[in-house]
Amino acid sequence: MTILDRLARGISSRSSASTFQRTLPNTKIPKVYPNGFSLLPLQGDRKERLQFPEYKITVPKGQSLKKAVNLAYISDVHYDGINGDWLNRAIPHIRHLIKNRNIDVLLLGGDYICQGNGFIRDFGKWVESLNIGIPMIGILGNHDYLDGAGGKTVAKALRDAGIIVLEDQTHIQSFGKKGKIAVHGLKDYLLGKPDVNKVLANIQNMSNMTHIGLVHNPKQFEVDARLQQTLPITLAGHTHGGQIVGMSHRLAQRFTQQKFVKGLYQNQEGQGDIFVGAGMGTGTILLDKHHHPKTHAFLKWLGVKKEKGLSFALPRWWEGFSEMPIITLVPDGTSNTNS
Repeated sequence: MTILDRLARGISSRSSASTFQRTLPNTKIPKVYPNGFSLLPLQGDRKERLQFPEYKITVPKGQSLKKAVNLAYISDVHYDGINGDWLNRAIPHIRHLIKNRNIDVLLLGGDYICQGNGFIRDFGKWVESLNIGIPMIGILGNHDYLDGAGGKTVAKALRDAGIIVLEDQTHIQSFGKKGKIAVHGLKDYLLGKPDVNKVLANIQNMSNMTHIGLVHNPKQFEVDARLQQTLPITLAGHTHGGQIVGMSHRLAQRFTQQKFVKGLYQNQEGQGDIFVGAGMGTGTILLDKHHHPKTHAFLKWLGVKKEKGLSFALPRWWEGFSEMPIITLVPDGTSNTNS
């Protein structure tokens, strides 16, 4: 049951993350307007608002990472006819930040499309344009499995763009004198049937590595305590937390039935942390035959415009900020310098 189903039925649920402390970004978030820093929409478009929040995460010392590294994280692009135009205009801003912020690796958290294969080629060109010579590593999200080929077409587009795609696999990424990290990517929790045991076995065989997990749906991290105990940091997406104006953190938790919806959650029991990105793409909702019939009526009442098939465009007043967070991993006991 989705957030809109609950709103239509008047149902809410309580969720608690009592052992986790939600942490705000380290720096004031700069806001970039890819349409030329205009506060007004151009050519009938919504205001494109893109944020680059920064977080610092300390990882255990004495492992494979020797110096601080900067990670850029993109999730939930949902490239389609609604998002594609502004995403293309955002390219120079993203490239500029990746270069000037000394990003060491770009990680991608899934949901690159909405449904079907109509925009996969366009998305492939978009993500390839972000390649400025740094490593790019990604996983698939639940929407990517709706490409008509069980995610294979999306995965091929990613690989053709130079991205390492992990499906219950591990990739060792070296940063020269800074050391190296092991990135463990799981298949999607809803549609990918992830083999967590396979990933855990990889982790156990790399006891001296600095480990990072990639999961699309934070529910995977929530329900499996083994991931919390073995991964110092896990990156997720899926929830689009914060992309709807007026949706507080607590409301997002209740309506999505997720403990982790946006930002960095640090485990107060000394185990693994999780970061959930708000996502890059906004503007569409995908419904299927399993959604409650009242959902469609509720969307109409809100002013949501029906697009192609079961895709709906959010009204302008619903849309919030998109983001590409920057996460600096700092080995415990070392300085926060990326050089």
